[in-house]
Amino acid sequence: MKKFLIILTIAFLFLSCSPAIDLIPTTTTTTTIPKVKSATVNITNIYQDYYSSLGDYGYVKFFYEVKNTGNCFIDYYKIWFEVTCKDGTKYIDWDNGNYVDIGQVVADYTLIYTSWKQYASIRIVLIELTSY
Repeated sequence: MKKFLIILTIAFLFLSCSPAIDLIPTTTTTTTIPKVKSATVNITNIYQDYYSSLGDYGYVKFFYEVKNTGNCFIDYYKIWFEVTCKDGTKYIDWDNGNYVDIGQVVADYTLIYTSWKQYASIRIVLIELTSY
């Protein structure tokens, strides 16, 4: 019994001098979700006046929608459009806007000058998105 008490005393002294064991972790890990900026742009309507007295066409006016398909707020967007005329000439111009929330659709329109030529098609060349 004396041996047991001596071993118990030595073990108690040894454990009391050792540093405390922390059962709660002191470091925490955080997961950050990267910002994904993406949007779809759909041209919804195209309109161009024809001036019969001049025999010429006016500006191409077209309406489009921007839908935020990413996971962050879009503060600013810039969209480059290319208009191809019936004679093959091409005109590139851009339009911009701001404040498109996640999942939101924003409608807008723009005009592109085609040197009095009739348009044949319009396509989206580039979409630039900014999120601060």
